[in-house]
Amino acid sequence: MTTIYLLWYLHDNEFGHEDNKFIGAYSKRPKAEAAIEQLSDQPGFRNDPTQFSIYECTLDRTSWQEGFITVAEAMQPKD
Repeated sequence: MTTIYLLWYLHDNEFGHEDNKFIGAYSKRPKAEAAIEQLSDQPGFRNDPTQFSIYECTLDRTSWQEGFITVAEAMQPKD
C-alpha cells in the first residue's frame, strides 16, 4: 500500500466559518513538514502557523465506509 501525506491549513475566517485550504499531497511526511516551514511566514498563514495539519492517507482505500450523518440529523430527537 502507498501512503501519502495531505497538508491542509484549517482555520475560521473573520465571519466565524471554517475556511480550509488544501495545500498539497506529499510522498513523505518530511516533505509536508518542509512545506509548512516554507509557508509559515507567508500572508494569512503567518497569522496562525499552528493551524497546519498533516493527514496520512493510504491510496486505493475507501474511507467513510460506514457513511455519516449531519449535525442536524444528530440533533433530531430519537423516537
